[in-house]
Amino acid sequence: MGGIVVSLTLILSGLAPLEEQQKEPLTLEDCWRIAEENHGSLIAARGNLRSAEASITVARAPLIPQLGFGGTFFRGGVIGQQTGFTQRRFGVTETRQYSLSADWTLWDGGRTQERVRQAKAQVRSLQSTLEDTRQSVLFNVTRAYFDLLRAQRLASLAEEQLQSAQGHLKLVNARIEVGEAAAIDRYPVEVEVANARLNLLTARNQVRIAANALANAMGLKSGTSLVLADVPEPQIEPVDLEAALRTAFLRRPDLRRLESQMEAARAALNLARIEQRPLLNLASSLEEGLGESATRRRWQISASLTFPIFDAGAARAGVEQAKASLEAVQASYEQLRKDIEAEVEEAYLLLTNAQERIVASRALVEQARRNLEAANEKYRLGLAIVLEIVDAQVAFFNAQVNLIQAIYDHHIARAQLERAQGILASAQGKE
Repeated sequence: MGGIVVSLTLILSGLAPLEEQQKEPLTLEDCWRIAEENHGSLIAARGNLRSAEASITVARAPLIPQLGFGGTFFRGGVIGQQTGFTQRRFGVTETRQYSLSADWTLWDGGRTQERVRQAKAQVRSLQSTLEDTRQSVLFNVTRAYFDLLRAQRLASLAEEQLQSAQGHLKLVNARIEVGEAAAIDRYPVEVEVANARLNLLTARNQVRIAANALANAMGLKSGTSLVLADVPEPQIEPVDLEAALRTAFLRRPDLRRLESQMEAARAALNLARIEQRPLLNLASSLEEGLGESATRRRWQISASLTFPIFDAGAARAGVEQAKASLEAVQASYEQLRKDIEAEVEEAYLLLTNAQERIVASRALVEQARRNLEAANEKYRLGLAIVLEIVDAQVAFFNAQVNLIQAIYDHHIARAQLERAQGILASAQGKE
């Protein structure tokens, strides 16, 4: 299979204009790249991350000196004053004042520090969310990629089955014409041909369905014409389940996300507790008058201490709410560890099962091939009935189908195991 190019251009030519078709076969890595550029879930996750990164600056701002510039312009006057028969006029006055001010909150009881801690944890959480979304999208692409290759292989096999059945019918008709076979020998072979045609129609339709699924997984429009590069048949290699579990607990991005969410929840709990305590605020300000301003310089340092006496239980409820949120995240974290263990074991079992099926199917295909060759030769010599050929052909076809299914199940199970470990499409996962 290595180096084989699977072309779907003819099958899918009615789905997209020829100029929109891919000129070079797409490897799995090419499909990953296209998905990373086009899939809406990844675009949204990157936008959420940028928003969270900006929130760190917003959270940190209260403890950073704030600079401001102000200006006032006033123009006015009295038109005149009537005294007896005499009117006195006054001039117009103008006033301009400019000032440069600086304000600095020196301490706000730890509120800002906890908000910054919370914002940073949220950024780390969304970074993990982005990676988790990325691996989920790329796994869906991988599965759709191999499903499409599987469908194409099965369609090619169905074409071979139809050609073989038509060859059997031709052979039987020839023997009937020369009187070496009865006319009723034609009927089971005609059924074989009809079934082969039906299998081919089903297989070709499955190719179209799989092609649309791959396009959707890549974030492309349905009906995009694709040309794929096949991959070599898998090598049967042992898998260490314990090592896979250790890797999963270290690398799963959704586990890292919950760890960051726990950090954010702890910051929220600290912030809620601060609201229960006496609040000390330290602030300073400096104002410098410019130009014609009457005020040349003014500075101020202020301190305030506020004791909460009665707030209808709001502060206490805020603490309880934050505790409950933290406990919920911790419970989710523990459950996710169990889920990860189950996912890794499931992927491991699917992979080992596919490996065993490949070995068994290869032997079965070879055995079925020899049986079909023997049945054809026996019928040619008049030593077998036509049903033996039909049965042998069906057995050979089914054996090939089972091998194809096992091969692509293996590819998908390998990707599923990497996804379960959190290393799909990562540098560490390729080592």
